[in-house]
Amino acid sequence: GFLTLQATPTDFIITGSADGHLKFWKKQEQGVEFVKHYRSHIGAVDGLAASHDGSLCVSISRDRSVKVYDVLGFDMIMMMKLPYTPGAAEWIFKKGDAASKLAISDLNSPTIHIYDVASGSEEPITSLGSLHASPVTVLRFNAAANTVISSDAKGFIEYWSCDDFKHPAAAVKFSMKMDTDLFALAKAKTTARSLEVCAQQPQQRVRQRFWSALHVRWFCSVAPAHIIMQDKQRLQPQLGWC
Repeated sequence: GFLTLQATPTDFIITGSADGHLKFWKKQEQGVEFVKHYRSHIGAVDGLAASHDGSLCVSISRDRSVKVYDVLGFDMIMMMKLPYTPGAAEWIFKKGDAASKLAISDLNSPTIHIYDVASGSEEPITSLGSLHASPVTVLRFNAAANTVISSDAKGFIEYWSCDDFKHPAAAVKFSMKMDTDLFALAKAKTTARSLEVCAQQPQQRVRQRFWSALHVRWFCSVAPAHIIMQDKQRLQPQLGWC
């Protein structure tokens, strides 16, 4: 069955399965149409991410392989073999950027590695080892603010700029996290399973799912980052904005 699912702005749905298979589907006026199938990984497809413009997709696996796809052309355009086990992946660039930056976290350390896929190099352009103290479980790009939101295994949430990889002071209206609800997961001793940013909301809501599968919480990512809604319903394993 499917382990991971990703919908793109270009009307594609991409699914990854426990046996390493990746499938491309095209949304139609009614239903979806199967497009292409890849035997992408020896192990399970543990993560999928589509770029903000819907042109690229990446799949990661605990077999330490990374595969990059041209979504519109249904082609695999790059393969990487990592010296570490990937935990999460996210594209952190917008259409028109010079670099096609891809962030990949290390499953067994707090480090996040940043790659420029457009360069064709398998070496990271930088590695961020001090943002978190625990392995990062979730990465999500907020294109409107050019900011990445990351959450780790201890439930700590960080915001950081895609330009200098530091606190995005110009993108948020708070300077101290103690003035926000960003410690809510850590205080509850739980971990985020998935996170989504709604681009249509004027205040860029962040939707965070607890590992416990019992709660959903919304944070305002502009100012201040307070919980604005909580839903105590049992949920499916992944979330997305429709």
